[in-house]
This record gives sequence, C-alpha cells and structure tokens, in this order.
Amino acid sequence: MNLALLLHIYQPPTQFADILAKICDQSYRKIIKILLSNLEARLTLNICGSLTEQLAREGHQDIIENLKILAKRGQIELTGSAKYHPLLPKIPRSEAERQIKLNDETNRKFFGEVWKPVGFFPPEMAYSREVGDLIEGLGFSWIILEEYAFDPAYGKPREDVIYKRKGKKLRIFFRNKDLSVRIAFGHISSLPAFFKAVSDHIKREGFLVLATDGETFGHHQPGLENFLGQLLSHPEIKTFTLSEILAQVKKTREIEPLRSTWGISEEDWLSGNIYPKWDIPGHPIHPLQWRLTKWVIDNVARAESRLRIGELDPNLWSEWQKARETLDKAINSDQYWWASHNPLWHYPMVVRSTELLCEVVNLTPGISQAEKEKAQKLAEEIVEEGRRLWGEKIIDQ
Repeated sequence: MNLALLLHIYQPPTQFADILAKICDQSYRKIIKILLSNLEARLTLNICGSLTEQLAREGHQDIIENLKILAKRGQIELTGSAKYHPLLPKIPRSEAERQIKLNDETNRKFFGEVWKPVGFFPPEMAYSREVGDLIEGLGFSWIILEEYAFDPAYGKPREDVIYKRKGKKLRIFFRNKDLSVRIAFGHISSLPAFFKAVSDHIKREGFLVLATDGETFGHHQPGLENFLGQLLSHPEIKTFTLSEILAQVKKTREIEPLRSTWGISEEDWLSGNIYPKWDIPGHPIHPLQWRLTKWVIDNVARAESRLRIGELDPNLWSEWQKARETLDKAINSDQYWWASHNPLWHYPMVVRSTELLCEVVNLTPGISQAEKEKAQKLAEEIVEEGRRLWGEKIIDQ
C-alpha cells in the first residue's frame, strides 16, 4: 500500500527547557534514528520556527543537523507554517502573513539550502477561505487539512484524486482523521492492528494520508516509536512525501474546503463548533483570553500607526519593536488549548501565556497606566477563574 505520513513537531515559546529536553530524547531523536537507519522511508515534516529556535538555543543542534541530512537525502519534505503556531483564521490577515514569513525566515536561517517548502501545514489545521487565499498568494502549491474540511455534499475524500480549490491552483490533501487519531491515542500500536484497520485501503488505488503530532511517538505515547519504525520499514508499505504524490496522481477534482480544525469531531462539526479546543461557546475562560488577545493586537497596531504619523516620539520605535516581537510569541494557540479543560488543563502554561500578553502591553508605547492596569486585571481574571474552577494540578491526559 502507498502511505503518505505527515508529522508536525512544535513547542510553544512558553515551553519549559526541561520539558523540551525530555521531548527531544523521548521523541525527536528516536524518529530521526528510525529514518537514518531506513533509507527507503519517506515522510513530510512540519517543524515550526518556534521549535527550531529553541532546539538551537537549548543545545539540541544535533536534531537540526540530522533533519538537514534527511532533507538532503530526500527522505523528508519540509513544509511551511506559522512560526509561533497561532490559529490563522482567528487573527488579522496581516498577523497571519507575518507569522508565515517569520517561519520562513527562521527555518531558512537554520536549514539553509534544504529549506524549500512548497506545501503548507496550518497550525491546528485551522482553515478558512481567507487562509486559503493567503497561502496561495504566498506561493505555496498545496495545503493539508482535516477530513471535516471536505464538503460532505461531495461524499468522502478519494485516495486516488488530487483536490484543488474551486477556480484556484492551491491543491489540498485531506488527512484520514479516523486512522490518524487512533494512532495518536495509541489505539493502533502494532502492525497487525494497523493492517486490520487499513484492510479496505489496501485494495484501493491511491494514497493513504495520515497526519499527527510527531511528539505522539515516544513522548505522548511511550513505545509507539517502535510501531513507527515498523511502519516505515515494512516491505508491503511504500512511503511517500506529499509532494511526491502530486507527480503520480493524475485525477483532479475541484472543491472549496469548509472551515475546520483538526480538533473537531463529527458532533462539533454538526453543531458548528469549529474550535472545540480553542474557542468553545459558553466557555468560562476562552472569551476572556480572546478579548485580551484582540486588545493586545489592536494596541500594538495602533501604536505603530501613531508612530508613523508622528503622534508618538520616534525614539519610541525601539520599544515598539520589542512589543512587536513579544506579540509574535504571545498569540500561540497553546494557551487556549491548555485552558480548554476539554479535557486538558495546564495552570502554569495559562499563567505564562497571560504574563506574556501583559508583557506586550507594558512594552507598547502610548498605552496609559490605566489601560495597563485594565489589561492586568483581565489577565488575573483569566488565571483566577481557571484556578477556581480546576485548581493548579496539571491535567495532560
């Protein structure tokens, strides 16, 4: 059978150094070892610039160097994304474009000549029509989306067809959600279980597309890296990068993808709950987080405008630049995920995220003390409400 596997690896800028070191040993290095020892194995890899910088800064340069070797061999295909992993449909287009360009700039710096992405992984697979327009406008050839982005009016995605946006050039891969999730949660952890689950796919033409977090193998699911090694080396499984599929599949169909994320379930989709981990209707914390996020983004943009027209002292440009760079980090999607309590809750990460947003406020020129206090009060409300409801104990399973 033909398999195209995409692994997404990323750590937020608020990650703790000791946790990063643990993930490197439990997951990243083990995945790399599997690939280095199996020259025929192929996969597509998304590594966000946020993680790349942390690897270099925290003494894990070997991971970057080995990924470069694998890219030179053609065993991995690197994709574009957004540097600090924001939910692209939930932020202004200018912010989304900036994050994508920052990701390109950072990864080009560390990966050099092997950094030449043609495909795009949207963080959390969060998609909207506007995001599709942006990705295509930036020159990417393909994007990978959740299966629920496929309009059910057209049935189910076919494995022997390349889909394109209606009237556009951007091609679309839809991941097989059921199989991807079952692997991610350890429900498929052996070759017999895998072959049983894919028995229907073996009989079909085309390519099975799976996508999951790279951290699944060894970190989230200890021991699952052994299954990955068996999967990538099995003689009856031929692996491909996603771009390699484009050269082999000739059938094309046009479709306009639906708004979606990869955290969505059928129940969520039917109810219109597009962001079930990041913006839950009626949630006690999410609306507060998004209010603070929007307020911070708007104020940084307003300060820039005031500096450009001379309303603020031009000597404050350096302060604004610090605020701007901190904002890039502060809008990562993890803060909403960890605050969701659906089912995860991580009090320290929520605290660090709100502190980062408040740091942006304090750095932004032209904001009054009263406004800074207002932002701080909102941040404290987020933290205290979470602690009141769910305490300080981490829920990560």
